[in-house]
Amino acid sequence: MRGFAVQRRSTIGQAGAPRCTGPRVVVLDSRGELAAIYREAVVAFVGGTLVPIGGHNLLEPAQWAKPVLFGPYTDHCAEIADLLIQAGGAVGFSRRRTSRRQVLALFSNDEERERMGRSARQVVEQNQGALQQTLEAIDRLLTPQQGTSGSPLAGPVAPLMAGR
Repeated sequence: MRGFAVQRRSTIGQAGAPRCTGPRVVVLDSRGELAAIYREAVVAFVGGTLVPIGGHNLLEPAQWAKPVLFGPYTDHCAEIADLLIQAGGAVGFSRRRTSRRQVLALFSNDEERERMGRSARQVVEQNQGALQQTLEAIDRLLTPQQGTSGSPLAGPVAPLMAGR
């Protein structure tokens, strides 16, 4: 891959597998490891955004303070993509040339990588608590106000709110 060693995740540590040192591209060919493996990345490219399949989470690498690169298919996470770009924690692109140039620039500039990673992490921190806020909003809507009759749905929400 143009100057980078490429290694499949399933071969790392196996007997007889070539030992890669230094910069490399690790192709994840296993399930359930992506969110945690971003911790080890220097720069995170969310490859599922190159095709219109959805379901890839731009916040997973951002939570580890990694610069996030992604392709044009972010309709399932457009708001987060915009927030990350506006904060300077991510770069969205659609042309091959753009991605290569930006990846190479990030690998050669430690300060920029760290700045972008901090910005990405800040987006995560600023947007935490959505579940709690949603539960509180539901509770306010379902809790009877003074002088009104109670909602039959208010009962099940109260135990959820007790743990806050």
